[in-house]
Amino acid sequence: MEVLSRLLALLALLLIGTGLRLSGVLDERRTQRLNDAAYYVALPALIFVSTYERSIGDLLTPALVVGMLSVLFATAGVAWLIHRDRSEGRRRSVAITQSYHSNLGYLGLPLVAATFDDQVTAVASVILGVVSLIQVPLTVVLLSTINDADASIARNSDSSYAIP
Repeated sequence: MEVLSRLLALLALLLIGTGLRLSGVLDERRTQRLNDAAYYVALPALIFVSTYERSIGDLLTPALVVGMLSVLFATAGVAWLIHRDRSEGRRRSVAITQSYHSNLGYLGLPLVAATFDDQVTAVASVILGVVSLIQVPLTVVLLSTINDADASIARNSDSSYAIP
């Protein structure tokens, strides 16, 4: 029940932010400053505080890595199967990406930190880091290969050299 009440509190905060945005109190500049503070200050501070005195070996176990990668790639695979018949590559690539690309930073980790103990928050911080390291390249590969993009993963725009 505590998890639900914490989630509802975060959702209420999001609704308040939406109301402030719609009323004009949070203009584009203020919203960007709040996002920057959350992304560049609060989230790294939360990750640092939750992990700095812990052994990476205790937090990042082989079972956790296998579990994270299995869930991520299974979700991407199911999304690909569901959306494979979309005729337009751009829509298909975005639909697949939206299916597995989670919001662990802004909502997931803060909810875990507000609800569970320090050990769980530390593991969640490691999950955020590892999953982000996989999600971002996977997203780049999907968006650049499924779309009819002029971008190449292996070469720059003038095709003069390959990325090492």
